[in-house]
Amino acid sequence: PFPTDSMCVSGVENLLVVTAATEKTDGFRRFVKTAAQFNYSLKVLGLGEEWKGGDVARTVGGGQKVRWLKEELLKHSEEQQLVVMFVDSYDVILAAGPDELLTRFSSLGHWVVFSAEGFCWPDQRLASKYPQVHSGKRYLNSGGEVLLSWGSVVPVPVR
Repeated sequence: PFPTDSMCVSGVENLLVVTAATEKTDGFRRFVKTAAQFNYSLKVLGLGEEWKGGDVARTVGGGQKVRWLKEELLKHSEEQQLVVMFVDSYDVILAAGPDELLTRFSSLGHWVVFSAEGFCWPDQRLASKYPQVHSGKRYLNSGGEVLLSWGSVVPVPVR
């Protein structure tokens, strides 16, 4: 079952925004600026490292950012109250503050929320394998996830 409101929205000090970026592009700088404007706690993974996740603009790739996220989440596995939002940073800006984000996330009543999009990328031939949806977009997108209380969701190390 979904946790109580007191566990769910326990304050902005328990919200961590995580992103992956290897370079300080213009898009990354815009993202960081909006995070600072709204006083988000931000953790950047991979800055200054070589990107080995493929050419995600043209084909399948991006596994490197998922591995970085997994490593970061394991560091917080004991933090029962932590809400983690993982988002892309090169093409994202934040348009509201942490209080609004936590309120909206809590109102959804789910432990984990993934972003979705209307296009099956990178392989449109896989579209028929996705279930139909009654509202919103159909295809998962790795550009945004919100996880509640990671230590409660996955109590054992992810392998």
